[in-house]
Amino acid sequence: MANPEYLKKLEEGVEAWNKWREENPDIRPDLEGAYLKKANLMGANLKRVNLSDANLREANLRDADLRGANLQSAILENANFNQANLSYATLTKANLYHAHLSGANIKSALLTEANLIRANLRSANLENANLIETKLIAADLTEANLTEAALIDVDLRGSILKETNLKETDLTRADLTGQILRGVNFRTIELDGTNLSYTDLTEASFNGCHLREVNLTGANLKALQAVETNFEKVTLTGARIEDWNISKSNFSEVKCDHIFRKLIWDKELFDFCQPYPFEDDKKFKPGEFERFVKRIEETNNSIWDNGSDRLDSLKLDEPLQVEESQERQYTQNFYNCKIGNISENINMNNSNNTNNQNGNFGIGNINNSEIKDSAKIAGTLNEAEQPTLYNNSQHNHINHPFPKSPLNKPQLTIDWKWIIGILLAGSALLMSGLLNPELRRILKLDKPQETQQEQSNINIRD
Repeated sequence: MANPEYLKKLEEGVEAWNKWREENPDIRPDLEGAYLKKANLMGANLKRVNLSDANLREANLRDADLRGANLQSAILENANFNQANLSYATLTKANLYHAHLSGANIKSALLTEANLIRANLRSANLENANLIETKLIAADLTEANLTEAALIDVDLRGSILKETNLKETDLTRADLTGQILRGVNFRTIELDGTNLSYTDLTEASFNGCHLREVNLTGANLKALQAVETNFEKVTLTGARIEDWNISKSNFSEVKCDHIFRKLIWDKELFDFCQPYPFEDDKKFKPGEFERFVKRIEETNNSIWDNGSDRLDSLKLDEPLQVEESQERQYTQNFYNCKIGNISENINMNNSNNTNNQNGNFGIGNINNSEIKDSAKIAGTLNEAEQPTLYNNSQHNHINHPFPKSPLNKPQLTIDWKWIIGILLAGSALLMSGLLNPELRRILKLDKPQETQQEQSNINIRD
């Protein structure tokens, strides 16, 4: 329980409180469980104060000094900590839902299992902070400093990581589903077991990284840099692989049923991918994907520069396509493999230039509704396997009939079933129109009936 004497002193106002703290620097006030909802403590000296289990919902703590303070399990929803000093503070299991921490100094703070959902951490200093098992869903970490921070088992789905400094950050088993991580340099980041499914990792660099058991399901890996990278037991099913630069990398025990490759198309209008292997029931056999990647490395170039024409030069020992005698017509789905959506107000060029130097993320905001359903790529994932955040607006697909050739080259043919159906539908519409009396009168197919007045005039003349 809070000490009544200290509570009474705090009620006298911030100015009187700060003066008393200066006069009694050795006293560590005990305000455990204090009810301070909506209290105005702006600029208050709360250094080393015990505020565990206190209710500070919607309190104003802007510019407050909370160095070394104990806020364990405190209720801090919608509280204002902008520009406050929380370095070395204890915030274990604290409820900071939608709290305002813009520009706050949270260096070396203990935030284990804290609730920071939708919290505003723009430009906050979280260097060397302990954020193990913290919930950062939809939190704004724009330009925040997370250097050497422990983000083990952290949920970062839907968070904003624009120009966030993640140098030497530990993201082991963190959940980054659906993030846009273009051009990020992961060299100094711990990623074992991290969930990077359905992320946009275009031009990202994993040179020298250890990616053991990382989940890259459905990720956009276009122009990936992976020199001396360990992909051991990585999941790559449904990933987009295009223009890879790989060398001396380990792909042992990779889990991959199929991938998506670039398809030659009008680059100004479309950016489609098609699955590989091409057949819906075809999957990479054990060890087949490793050999496939090895051929990419041996060519010292991307196999996708010239689309499917280059594919024949990298045929596996056991071809995946059917024999020419089994050639048949089939429908191939093309899927737009762009992952995520970037806000229009983000200058990606500037952010990407700094990412490769300091490990910052240069990404945009992703709303929860923008992540849902675009995880459905080629119908290979069950509903239970899909993330709860994704948008299907980025995965429009078009069905085109193509014959199956030995080289798996898509060739346009005529689908007579569609043509016959269109002709029958047109004939039905035409017949229904001709049976319409008004249309027949307009087309003068029926002789108009004479009115009674016209008939009487004829009789008079006769």
